[in-house]
Amino acid sequence: MSSEQISSLKRKLITASEEVSSIVGQGRAAIKDPNKRIGFMGMFRVLDKYYSQFEETYDRLVGLGEQDDVDLIFPSNDDKLLKDNTRRYYYEINTIHYKLTTPEASPGQSTSSQNVTILPELNTTSNDLPKIPLPKFDGQILNWPKFRDTFTSLVHNNDKLTDIRKFYYLTSTLVDEAESVLKHISLEEKNYKLAWQTLSGAFENKRLLGTAYLNQILSFKPMQSRPTIEMLKTFLAKICDNVAAFKLLGIEDETSFILLHLALRCLDNTTRDHFEVAHKNEDFPTFDHLTKYLRDRCLTLQFADGANVKFEEYNKSSTKSNFSKPKKFQSKSSLLAHASTDLSSSKSNFGQNSCIVCHDGSHPLLGCRKFARASVEQRHDFLKNWKGCRNCLSITHQSNNCQSKWSCRWCNSKHHSYLCKSLSGTGHTSTSALSVEDNSTPNLSNVEIQSPSLSTSISTSKPKSSGMILGTIIAEIKDARGIFQTVRMVLDSGSHYSFLTQTCLNRLGLRTSPSSVKVSGIGQSHFDGVKGEVCCDIRPTNKKNPILTTKALVVKNITSSLPTTPVPSHIWAKYVQYPLADPKFYETSPVELLMGVDLFTDIWMGEGITIDHNFPKLFPTVFGHVVMGQFNINSLDATVPALFTVSQNDDLRQELTKFWEIEEPKPQNIDDPNDKICEDHYISTHYRQPDGTYVVSLPFVSTPPDISSVSNIALRRFYNLETKFKRNSVLRTLYTEFMHDYEQLGHMDTNVDIPKYIIPHHSILKEDRNKTKLRVVFDASARSDHGSLNEYLMTGSKLQADIRDVLLNFRSHKFVFVTDFVKMYRCIWIDPNDRPYQCIYWRTDPDKAVQTYQCNTVTYGLTSSPYLALRTVKQLCIDEGSQFPEAVKVLNRDTYIDDIATGSNSLSDTIKLQNDLISLLAKGNFTLSKWASNNSQLLKNVQASDMNDEPVSLSSKEDTTLKILGLQWNPDIDCFTYKFEPIRPVFTKRAILSNIAKIFDPLGFLSPFVIKMKMIMQELWKLGMGWDQHIPENLIKLWQSIIDNINVLSTLQIPRYVSTDIPHQFQIIGFSDASEKAYCATIYLKVMYDTNTFTNLLVAKTKLAPLKTLSVPRLELLGALLLSKLYASIQPFIEILGDERIEAKFFTDSTIVLGWLSTPPYLLKTFIANRVIEITTVIRNSQWNHVSSTHNPSDLGTRGLTPDELVYNNLW
Repeated sequence: MSSEQISSLKRKLITASEEVSSIVGQGRAAIKDPNKRIGFMGMFRVLDKYYSQFEETYDRLVGLGEQDDVDLIFPSNDDKLLKDNTRRYYYEINTIHYKLTTPEASPGQSTSSQNVTILPELNTTSNDLPKIPLPKFDGQILNWPKFRDTFTSLVHNNDKLTDIRKFYYLTSTLVDEAESVLKHISLEEKNYKLAWQTLSGAFENKRLLGTAYLNQILSFKPMQSRPTIEMLKTFLAKICDNVAAFKLLGIEDETSFILLHLALRCLDNTTRDHFEVAHKNEDFPTFDHLTKYLRDRCLTLQFADGANVKFEEYNKSSTKSNFSKPKKFQSKSSLLAHASTDLSSSKSNFGQNSCIVCHDGSHPLLGCRKFARASVEQRHDFLKNWKGCRNCLSITHQSNNCQSKWSCRWCNSKHHSYLCKSLSGTGHTSTSALSVEDNSTPNLSNVEIQSPSLSTSISTSKPKSSGMILGTIIAEIKDARGIFQTVRMVLDSGSHYSFLTQTCLNRLGLRTSPSSVKVSGIGQSHFDGVKGEVCCDIRPTNKKNPILTTKALVVKNITSSLPTTPVPSHIWAKYVQYPLADPKFYETSPVELLMGVDLFTDIWMGEGITIDHNFPKLFPTVFGHVVMGQFNINSLDATVPALFTVSQNDDLRQELTKFWEIEEPKPQNIDDPNDKICEDHYISTHYRQPDGTYVVSLPFVSTPPDISSVSNIALRRFYNLETKFKRNSVLRTLYTEFMHDYEQLGHMDTNVDIPKYIIPHHSILKEDRNKTKLRVVFDASARSDHGSLNEYLMTGSKLQADIRDVLLNFRSHKFVFVTDFVKMYRCIWIDPNDRPYQCIYWRTDPDKAVQTYQCNTVTYGLTSSPYLALRTVKQLCIDEGSQFPEAVKVLNRDTYIDDIATGSNSLSDTIKLQNDLISLLAKGNFTLSKWASNNSQLLKNVQASDMNDEPVSLSSKEDTTLKILGLQWNPDIDCFTYKFEPIRPVFTKRAILSNIAKIFDPLGFLSPFVIKMKMIMQELWKLGMGWDQHIPENLIKLWQSIIDNINVLSTLQIPRYVSTDIPHQFQIIGFSDASEKAYCATIYLKVMYDTNTFTNLLVAKTKLAPLKTLSVPRLELLGALLLSKLYASIQPFIEILGDERIEAKFFTDSTIVLGWLSTPPYLLKTFIANRVIEITTVIRNSQWNHVSSTHNPSDLGTRGLTPDELVYNNLW
């Protein structure tokens, strides 16, 4: 389990404890004040929920702390104290509830506060502060009552605490906005009362609380489906609790306040702001106050506009509602908002504002096509004798009387952006403003003036002969400790907000707050990947001023590394003489922050500098000169980036939907330019030692900055590892042996250079056949102040074969063997110049000083290591393979990472192949071990220590997950079998998904069983169940029926060899089917010799039906499409079988699908036609046949089978 998941569990634990603590505080208040009993009763309803959550999370953390492969010490003394206090709170709350609901606890009866005191007696002379569990307060108004009551009860009213201790407790519980309220008050005993009064004054606002409670109620999503217990509990917690809290505010006229709240939601932001200012002294304004204010406001606007509108006419016209729907968000500063204000102003004065440019009375000046298309100079000529306002372009007043808050977008002067002379020669054109499509309507095809969502800019494509540089800046941003760290930004004046990547946020350690901003792009395409917003302080590099502050939205990614097109040296060399904001703007590097228009105007300092008409321009900013613009290139492979490109699969929720997405045409693979760079780097830097060993260099994306500060993290984690050694002597022994072996082989030695990066390392223990196996994990993703080592390394292209293809090829040979590389990574050495990046901490004796070692070989845990290892084996085939052509084929086709599974159809050929493999790999100093074969002759020349006499696991060694069902090969019987691990009976959505993911079935032999499990997962999804919520009883029974007999699957024996050495013919037979829940495709191999025929299942694949309802015939078509893709994917295997083949046949039980496949696509609907074309491209119409459902094995994959049904089913 990752450290982030452990941290999440700890936060969940503390949150549950704080909720219980707040309930006990409310209970104590309810004993003293009868008016607070309703609130306590509402909170009591959710007590069991939070206490159960606390107990479950605590037990889970205890279990994780006992695991050797998890870096966690739990419970600590503080954790135990937290549990004791929470348990006491729980019992105390039940006692209070009992007293309040029995006749003895009548309102008039006094109750001693001593009966509910849970704080231990405090020793005020002790140097250790008493440990009191207090909730954190972040400044959110809804959290204030809980915090106030808890803090008052435990600290503020505690006479045994001095004021300085109370002040300490207060400051330690405040975060974010709440913390900033007290920043100016020094931590002194005399200031405590002032601090508490200041905090209470800032947040003790009943009006804000009332508004917040009503917003919580109005935002509650109505229940759509049949109510469940959990749904009703959620309703009680969300609605009833907020209603109870609202009533406790003591509003004199609740009805009028609610009506006022609803009415204000229908008004625009400006009117609401003015109303609040006018009634700031009213605790609870009423609806009558609003009505009077609006009437007065309307009259004021009429006088201001000079309109002769009779009040009787107003009353008549106002019967038509002109209110728009309330908007959750409205942009605050943009040219579009400026334009929209002026447009509306022009329309309101339509009768007197005819266009002075074309003298057409049907549109105002801003709606004029001729004016919009004119240059800046021509626009000034048009307005030479005009007496109207040059700021808002209205004819009703002059510029010095203009009341508009808007000014020029480009130079911030008091004139309209259309008239800004700085547009000339700066790269800005008139197209930056609104273009006009007809005589009256602005063309808003790219943007929407009054959209409640937030538009982000996307760069458009350029001719292939042109390159584009987007303006980048190297700046400094303040982290959570107040230290400024380096960040690379890109400028985007078309984005209303700034954006920060999640990776950068994690590095800075800043706290986020929820964000309600809706983000959209071109065409109003919706993006819901905003993870919150964060306050950022940014300044130029190595300067203390200016410091720019903004709120940035947090997203997973912003854009690809920039620039995407290589910048020729003859171009960038002309810019280096200037003080650049990004001195290496021409080097492709990641972007972590997008600076939007919220800060754009604050950094711009003047007109641009033109170096050459064919080169990008220089623009001066407070950070230095920014290079932006187009340049000519000869490359035809230039890719055009889109600013703010994001992954749509940001979280587990979206990943999980892949279970039931419709099968879509497979996109073509697009080469990553970085892969080509990585390949060129390998070719140019690798070399061989005299003994044939390969030496490689680390493929850096760019030269990393100083990332050595990770040493503190590495040292702390090493100390944690030694703590585990004390508890687990077996772990210590295995780990010490591993490190001793590492050092004795020369794979690591004491570091003599200054370490450039210290890699933390930890252990994973795995029980396998009653043996404890150790895997040491090197974590090169550990972050320093400037990122991790892995962030600066290229991954390289994917070189490993697909494991399914390797297993299929393995089934085609009569005589086979499996083996794997001995320490594959450690047979390849790292260039000495790069070894300082591979340093670790180690010592054999805790009483000795910690030593720094450097790893000399390719190391697990580096993102580039798989590529370097496989690329080196490929290079060995290039260098030495001409002598061993069959061995080269095996290494390219039948190797998965460091495992080889291959063979031949004659024993002599297989023995020769084995010897050739050993000889070829020896030339690169690689060796093989763990040999296993279905023929003992192949093991004669293998040492006994290098043999594997047990069933061979076929899962990847890279996957350290414990499989509940793992495919393996038993060479004694030459069959595939399944290894069984029991499933823990945990009935939550998270546990079920985890168990599904632990089934290793690459060939789909267990498809009917797995699809039945996935169907349960989809049902939980439809019900909207939480990840850790207990699932309904009917699904528990269904899940239990599946896992009860899972051990039966271990009895399955599937023949490995699917062919024969006797002269024969073979035929591929495929089936597809679909139901309302799933669709399935299966492919069998039919082998015929003499009068004998035998058939084997080759591969199967199932897919859940999409949540969006499709007709069964369309699902049947998707099943046929899935079959065609499956057939296309096994073509390399079919080629291995030889030429004696009969034409393949494919079957479906749907006559409608057969009819569609025989119909010209242009006669079909688009959905059907697209899929028919793709199917018939792979499988001809004449190959399709009909089969009844009872004889269609794919029918089993659409309905699902339990383990015992699958084992004893002859059709599958």
